[in-house]
Amino acid sequence: MTSANAGHLVILAHGLIGSRGDWKPFIRTWETLVTGVTPQHHLLRISFPRLNTMGGIDRLAQRACIQIEDFLAERPGEFKYFSILGHSLGGVYAKGLVALRSEHPHFVRLLPKNFITFASPHLGSRRSPLNPAHVFTKILVGRTGRQLLMEDRRRLLLRITHDALSELKAFERLVAYANTNMDWIVPYDTSSIRPSSSSSSSSSSSSSSRHGSCRAKGKVITAIHLPVHCKCNRDLADDEAAAWLASKHSQDSLLPLLLDGDDGGAPEGAKLQAAEAEEDETSATSVGSQHAESAVGAVNDCAAWYVETLYEELSTLPWIRVDVSIKSLASHIEIIRHPEVVTHAFTNFVW
Repeated sequence: MTSANAGHLVILAHGLIGSRGDWKPFIRTWETLVTGVTPQHHLLRISFPRLNTMGGIDRLAQRACIQIEDFLAERPGEFKYFSILGHSLGGVYAKGLVALRSEHPHFVRLLPKNFITFASPHLGSRRSPLNPAHVFTKILVGRTGRQLLMEDRRRLLLRITHDALSELKAFERLVAYANTNMDWIVPYDTSSIRPSSSSSSSSSSSSSSRHGSCRAKGKVITAIHLPVHCKCNRDLADDEAAAWLASKHSQDSLLPLLLDGDDGGAPEGAKLQAAEAEEDETSATSVGSQHAESAVGAVNDCAAWYVETLYEELSTLPWIRVDVSIKSLASHIEIIRHPEVVTHAFTNFVW
Protein backbone atom coordinates (compact mmCIF):
# COMPACT_ATOMS: atom_id res chain seq x y z
CA MET A 1 0.00 0.00 0.00
CA THR A 2 1.41 3.38 -0.93
CA SER A 3 1.18 6.57 1.08
CA ALA A 4 -1.39 7.87 -1.39
CA ASN A 5 -3.94 5.32 -0.21
CA ALA A 6 -2.52 4.61 3.26
CA GLY A 7 -4.87 2.86 5.64
CA HIS A 8 -6.45 3.47 9.00
CA LEU A 9 -5.25 1.66 12.12
CA VAL A 10 -8.11 1.07 14.57
CA ILE A 11 -6.72 0.19 18.02
CA LEU A 12 -8.92 -1.81 20.41
CA ALA A 13 -7.96 -1.61 24.10
CA HIS A 14 -9.55 -4.08 26.53
CA GLY A 15 -10.34 -3.48 30.18
CA LEU A 16 -9.32 -4.68 33.62
CA ILE A 17 -8.80 -8.46 33.85
CA GLY A 18 -9.97 -8.54 30.24
CA SER A 19 -8.45 -9.99 27.11
CA ARG A 20 -8.34 -9.45 23.35
CA GLY A 21 -11.18 -11.97 23.14
CA ASP A 22 -13.55 -9.39 24.68
CA TRP A 23 -13.63 -7.69 21.28
CA LYS A 24 -14.64 -10.76 19.21
CA PRO A 25 -18.41 -9.98 19.13
CA PHE A 26 -17.61 -6.34 18.36
CA ILE A 27 -15.38 -7.34 15.43
CA ARG A 28 -17.97 -9.78 14.04
CA THR A 29 -20.61 -7.05 13.91
CA TRP A 30 -18.13 -4.47 12.61
CA GLU A 31 -17.08 -6.72 9.73
CA THR A 32 -20.70 -7.21 8.65
CA LEU A 33 -20.95 -3.42 8.23
CA VAL A 34 -17.87 -3.12 6.02
CA THR A 35 -18.68 -2.50 2.36
CA GLY A 36 -16.69 -2.00 -0.81
CA VAL A 37 -16.54 1.74 -0.19
CA THR A 38 -15.30 1.43 3.41
CA PRO A 39 -11.74 2.79 3.62
CA GLN A 40 -9.04 0.20 4.11
CA HIS A 41 -8.35 -0.34 7.79
CA HIS A 42 -7.00 -2.84 10.28
CA LEU A 43 -8.34 -3.70 13.75
CA LEU A 44 -5.42 -4.10 16.15
CA ARG A 45 -6.29 -5.60 19.54
CA ILE A 46 -4.01 -4.64 22.42
CA SER A 47 -3.40 -7.66 24.62
CA PHE A 48 -2.11 -8.13 28.17
CA PRO A 49 -2.09 -11.12 30.52
CA ARG A 50 -5.19 -10.65 32.69
CA LEU A 51 -3.36 -10.19 36.00
CA ASN A 52 -0.94 -7.66 34.47
CA THR A 53 -3.84 -5.22 34.12
CA MET A 54 -3.64 -4.78 37.91
CA GLY A 55 -0.05 -3.54 37.73
CA GLY A 56 -0.84 0.12 37.05
CA ILE A 57 -2.35 2.35 34.38
CA ASP A 58 1.06 3.82 33.57
CA ARG A 59 2.53 0.40 32.80
CA LEU A 60 -0.41 -0.53 30.60
CA ALA A 61 -0.07 2.73 28.65
CA GLN A 62 3.61 2.19 28.00
CA ARG A 63 3.29 -1.44 26.97
CA ALA A 64 0.35 -0.68 24.72
CA CYS A 65 2.53 1.93 22.98
CA ILE A 66 5.28 -0.65 22.52
CA GLN A 67 2.84 -3.15 20.98
CA ILE A 68 1.58 -0.53 18.54
CA GLU A 69 5.06 0.67 17.66
CA ASP A 70 6.26 -2.89 17.03
CA PHE A 71 3.24 -3.55 14.80
CA LEU A 72 3.86 -0.37 12.78
CA ALA A 73 7.60 -0.99 12.48
CA GLU A 74 6.85 -4.20 10.59
CA ARG A 75 4.54 -2.32 8.20
CA PRO A 76 6.25 0.98 7.35
CA GLY A 77 4.11 3.36 5.33
CA GLU A 78 1.06 1.12 5.47
CA PHE A 79 -1.02 3.40 7.71
CA LYS A 80 -1.69 7.12 7.72
CA TYR A 81 -4.45 7.47 10.34
CA PHE A 82 -5.26 5.90 13.67
CA SER A 83 -8.22 5.70 16.03
CA ILE A 84 -8.53 4.26 19.54
CA LEU A 85 -11.52 2.40 20.95
CA GLY A 86 -11.22 1.61 24.65
CA HIS A 87 -13.51 -0.51 26.80
CA SER A 88 -13.63 0.15 30.54
CA LEU A 89 -10.04 0.56 31.83
CA GLY A 90 -8.90 0.51 28.18
CA GLY A 91 -10.36 3.99 27.75
CA VAL A 92 -8.25 5.22 30.67
CA TYR A 93 -4.85 3.81 29.72
CA ALA A 94 -5.61 4.88 26.13
CA LYS A 95 -5.21 8.48 27.34
CA GLY A 96 -1.78 7.61 28.70
CA LEU A 97 -1.03 5.88 25.42
CA VAL A 98 -1.66 9.01 23.35
CA ALA A 99 0.39 11.07 25.80
CA LEU A 100 3.36 8.75 25.23
CA ARG A 101 3.16 8.25 21.47
CA SER A 102 5.42 11.23 20.74
CA GLU A 103 8.36 9.06 21.84
CA HIS A 104 7.59 6.34 19.27
CA PRO A 105 8.78 7.27 15.75
CA HIS A 106 6.32 5.18 13.75
CA PHE A 107 3.29 5.81 15.94
CA VAL A 108 3.82 9.56 16.11
CA ARG A 109 3.57 9.86 12.31
CA LEU A 110 -0.05 8.71 12.26
CA LEU A 111 -2.85 11.30 12.24
CA PRO A 112 -5.52 10.96 14.95
CA LYS A 113 -9.17 10.51 13.95
CA ASN A 114 -11.46 8.94 16.60
CA PHE A 115 -11.05 8.49 20.36
CA ILE A 116 -13.98 6.40 21.58
CA THR A 117 -14.59 4.92 25.02
CA PHE A 118 -17.18 2.42 26.22
CA ALA A 119 -18.07 2.40 29.94
CA SER A 120 -14.67 3.86 30.94
CA PRO A 121 -14.05 5.36 34.41
CA HIS A 122 -12.83 8.76 33.23
CA LEU A 123 -13.45 10.30 36.65
CA GLY A 124 -12.00 7.39 38.58
CA SER A 125 -13.85 4.73 40.52
CA ARG A 126 -14.41 6.36 43.89
CA ARG A 127 -17.54 5.34 45.78
CA SER A 128 -18.57 5.21 49.41
CA PRO A 129 -15.89 3.31 51.37
CA LEU A 130 -18.67 0.89 52.41
CA ASN A 131 -19.66 0.14 48.83
CA PRO A 132 -18.64 -3.46 47.92
CA ALA A 133 -17.29 -2.29 44.56
CA HIS A 134 -15.05 0.25 46.33
CA VAL A 135 -13.77 -2.42 48.72
CA PHE A 136 -13.16 -4.83 45.82
CA THR A 137 -11.21 -2.21 43.87
CA LYS A 138 -9.13 -1.21 46.89
CA ILE A 139 -8.22 -4.70 48.08
CA LEU A 140 -8.12 -6.91 45.00
CA VAL A 141 -7.18 -4.73 42.03
CA GLY A 142 -3.69 -3.80 43.17
CA ARG A 143 -1.83 -0.73 41.94
CA THR A 144 -4.40 -0.08 39.21
CA GLY A 145 -7.13 -0.05 41.85
CA ARG A 146 -5.31 2.52 43.99
CA GLN A 147 -4.87 4.73 40.94
CA LEU A 148 -8.56 4.47 39.97
CA LEU A 149 -9.56 5.34 43.55
CA MET A 150 -7.05 8.22 43.46
CA GLU A 151 -5.41 6.94 46.62
CA ASP A 152 -1.93 6.61 45.11
CA ARG A 153 0.60 9.24 46.11
CA ARG A 154 1.32 10.30 42.55
CA ARG A 155 -2.34 10.89 41.64
CA LEU A 156 -1.61 9.26 38.31
CA LEU A 157 -5.14 9.54 36.95
CA LEU A 158 -4.93 13.33 37.15
CA ARG A 159 -1.48 13.41 35.62
CA ILE A 160 -2.42 11.15 32.71
CA THR A 161 -5.46 13.30 31.95
CA HIS A 162 -3.41 16.49 32.08
CA ASP A 163 -0.58 15.11 29.94
CA ALA A 164 -3.00 13.76 27.33
CA LEU A 165 -5.09 16.92 26.83
CA SER A 166 -3.13 18.37 23.92
CA GLU A 167 -3.09 15.03 22.09
CA LEU A 168 -6.81 14.47 22.69
CA LYS A 169 -7.60 17.88 21.22
CA ALA A 170 -6.10 16.70 17.93
CA PHE A 171 -8.71 13.95 17.47
CA GLU A 172 -11.52 14.78 15.09
CA ARG A 173 -14.09 12.94 17.17
CA LEU A 174 -14.24 12.20 20.90
CA VAL A 175 -17.06 9.93 22.07
CA ALA A 176 -17.97 8.46 25.46
CA TYR A 177 -20.55 5.68 25.51
CA ALA A 178 -22.02 5.16 28.98
CA ASN A 179 -24.42 2.66 30.50
CA THR A 180 -27.32 4.47 32.13
CA ASN A 181 -28.27 1.52 34.33
CA MET A 182 -27.22 -1.90 35.61
CA ASP A 183 -23.49 -1.27 35.24
CA TRP A 184 -22.19 -2.22 38.67
CA ILE A 185 -18.55 -1.83 37.66
CA VAL A 186 -18.38 1.67 36.12
CA PRO A 187 -21.22 4.03 37.12
CA TYR A 188 -22.86 6.39 34.64
CA ASP A 189 -21.39 9.63 35.99
CA THR A 190 -17.76 8.58 35.53
CA SER A 191 -18.24 6.87 32.14
CA SER A 192 -20.24 9.82 30.76
CA ILE A 193 -17.82 12.39 32.25
CA ARG A 194 -20.37 14.09 34.50
CA PRO A 195 -20.21 15.12 38.14
CA SER A 196 -22.19 12.77 40.34
CA SER A 197 -25.32 13.87 42.16
CA SER A 198 -23.16 14.47 45.21
CA SER A 199 -21.14 17.10 43.36
CA SER A 200 -21.80 20.79 43.70
CA SER A 201 -24.89 22.24 42.10
CA SER A 202 -22.77 24.72 40.19
CA SER A 203 -20.97 21.90 38.44
CA SER A 204 -24.22 20.17 37.56
CA SER A 205 -25.70 23.30 36.06
CA SER A 206 -22.44 23.93 34.24
CA SER A 207 -22.67 20.46 32.72
CA SER A 208 -26.18 20.94 31.41
CA SER A 209 -25.33 24.35 29.95
CA ARG A 210 -22.36 22.99 28.04
CA HIS A 211 -24.21 20.20 26.31
CA GLY A 212 -27.35 19.93 24.23
CA SER A 213 -29.26 16.65 24.25
CA CYS A 214 -31.37 14.82 21.72
CA ARG A 215 -33.40 11.66 22.00
CA ALA A 216 -32.18 8.72 19.96
CA LYS A 217 -34.60 6.43 18.14
CA GLY A 218 -32.77 3.21 18.96
CA LYS A 219 -33.92 0.70 21.54
CA VAL A 220 -30.56 0.66 23.29
CA ILE A 221 -29.04 4.08 22.51
CA THR A 222 -31.46 6.37 24.34
CA ALA A 223 -29.86 9.82 24.09
CA ILE A 224 -26.95 11.65 22.50
CA HIS A 225 -25.47 14.71 24.22
CA LEU A 226 -23.63 17.03 21.84
CA PRO A 227 -21.03 19.57 22.98
CA VAL A 228 -22.17 23.19 22.78
CA HIS A 229 -18.96 24.77 23.98
CA CYS A 230 -16.09 23.63 26.13
CA LYS A 231 -14.62 26.72 27.74
CA CYS A 232 -14.38 26.32 31.51
CA ASN A 233 -14.83 29.24 33.92
CA ARG A 234 -12.43 28.41 36.70
CA ASP A 235 -12.86 29.61 40.27
CA LEU A 236 -10.20 29.83 42.98
CA ALA A 237 -10.26 26.11 43.70
CA ASP A 238 -9.78 25.39 40.01
CA ASP A 239 -6.79 27.74 39.92
CA GLU A 240 -5.26 25.80 42.80
CA ALA A 241 -5.91 22.60 40.89
CA ALA A 242 -4.27 24.03 37.78
CA ALA A 243 -1.24 25.13 39.80
CA TRP A 244 -0.87 21.70 41.31
CA LEU A 245 -1.26 19.95 37.96
CA ALA A 246 1.26 22.31 36.36
CA SER A 247 3.70 21.56 39.16
CA LYS A 248 3.26 17.82 38.78
CA HIS A 249 3.47 18.09 34.99
CA SER A 250 6.77 19.96 35.09
CA GLN A 251 8.40 18.09 37.96
CA ASP A 252 7.02 14.58 37.83
CA SER A 253 5.24 14.07 34.51
CA LEU A 254 4.03 10.70 33.29
CA LEU A 255 6.46 10.81 30.34
CA PRO A 256 9.81 10.82 32.22
CA LEU A 257 8.46 8.33 34.75
CA LEU A 258 7.77 5.80 32.03
CA LEU A 259 10.49 6.53 29.52
CA ASP A 260 13.30 6.52 32.05
CA GLY A 261 12.90 3.10 33.45
CA ASP A 262 10.79 0.37 31.91
CA ASP A 263 11.82 -1.51 28.83
CA GLY A 264 8.34 -2.92 28.28
CA GLY A 265 9.25 -6.28 29.75
CA ALA A 266 8.10 -7.82 33.02
CA PRO A 267 6.29 -5.67 35.58
CA GLU A 268 9.35 -5.75 37.82
CA GLY A 269 11.11 -2.89 36.00
CA ALA A 270 13.47 -1.22 38.46
CA LYS A 271 12.31 2.35 37.93
CA LEU A 272 8.63 1.50 38.12
CA GLN A 273 9.21 -0.56 41.25
CA ALA A 274 10.97 2.44 42.77
CA ALA A 275 8.08 4.68 41.72
CA GLU A 276 5.57 2.32 43.32
CA ALA A 277 7.57 2.19 46.54
CA GLU A 278 7.78 5.97 46.53
CA GLU A 279 3.98 6.13 46.48
CA ASP A 280 4.03 4.68 49.99
CA GLU A 281 6.98 6.71 51.26
CA THR A 282 6.76 10.16 49.75
CA SER A 283 4.72 12.85 51.47
CA ALA A 284 1.82 13.95 49.30
CA THR A 285 2.48 17.55 50.24
CA SER A 286 6.04 17.73 48.90
CA VAL A 287 5.17 18.95 45.41
CA GLY A 288 7.17 22.11 45.29
CA SER A 289 4.96 25.18 45.89
CA GLN A 290 2.61 26.79 48.37
CA HIS A 291 -0.34 26.42 46.00
CA ALA A 292 0.50 22.77 45.45
CA GLU A 293 0.66 22.06 49.18
CA SER A 294 -2.72 23.66 49.85
CA ALA A 295 -4.23 21.85 46.87
CA VAL A 296 -2.94 18.45 47.97
CA GLY A 297 -4.20 19.13 51.49
CA ALA A 298 -7.64 19.83 50.07
CA VAL A 299 -7.48 16.58 48.12
CA ASN A 300 -6.68 14.54 51.18
CA ASP A 301 -9.61 16.12 53.01
CA CYS A 302 -12.15 15.82 50.19
CA ALA A 303 -11.89 13.23 47.42
CA ALA A 304 -14.66 14.97 45.50
CA TRP A 305 -12.20 17.78 44.74
CA TYR A 306 -10.21 15.39 42.54
CA VAL A 307 -13.28 14.31 40.66
CA GLU A 308 -14.15 17.95 40.03
CA THR A 309 -10.61 18.62 38.79
CA LEU A 310 -10.75 15.65 36.42
CA TYR A 311 -14.15 16.80 35.19
CA GLU A 312 -12.95 20.34 34.50
CA GLU A 313 -9.89 19.08 32.64
CA LEU A 314 -11.90 16.69 30.46
CA SER A 315 -14.65 19.25 29.88
CA THR A 316 -12.24 21.40 27.90
CA LEU A 317 -12.70 18.79 25.15
CA PRO A 318 -15.72 18.47 22.79
CA TRP A 319 -17.00 15.07 23.97
CA ILE A 320 -20.06 13.50 22.41
CA ARG A 321 -21.78 11.57 25.20
CA VAL A 322 -23.94 8.62 24.15
CA ASP A 323 -26.34 7.08 26.67
CA VAL A 324 -26.81 3.32 26.41
CA SER A 325 -29.53 1.32 28.18
CA ILE A 326 -28.88 -2.42 28.19
CA LYS A 327 -31.13 -4.25 30.64
CA SER A 328 -28.66 -6.92 31.62
CA LEU A 329 -26.53 -7.64 34.67
CA ALA A 330 -23.67 -7.99 32.16
CA SER A 331 -24.25 -4.53 30.65
CA HIS A 332 -20.65 -3.54 31.36
CA ILE A 333 -19.31 -6.00 28.78
CA GLU A 334 -22.46 -6.04 26.63
CA ILE A 335 -21.86 -2.39 25.70
CA ILE A 336 -19.18 -3.54 23.22
CA ARG A 337 -21.17 -6.57 22.11
CA HIS A 338 -24.59 -5.13 21.36
CA PRO A 339 -25.11 -4.74 17.59
CA GLU A 340 -26.86 -1.37 17.93
CA VAL A 341 -23.91 0.13 19.81
CA VAL A 342 -21.35 -1.29 17.37
CA THR A 343 -23.42 -0.10 14.42
CA HIS A 344 -23.67 3.39 15.87
CA ALA A 345 -19.91 3.53 16.41
CA PHE A 346 -19.25 2.30 12.86
CA THR A 347 -21.73 4.56 11.04
CA ASN A 348 -20.46 7.66 12.84
CA PHE A 349 -16.79 6.76 12.49
CA VAL A 350 -14.55 9.44 10.95
CA TRP A 351 -12.35 7.83 8.31
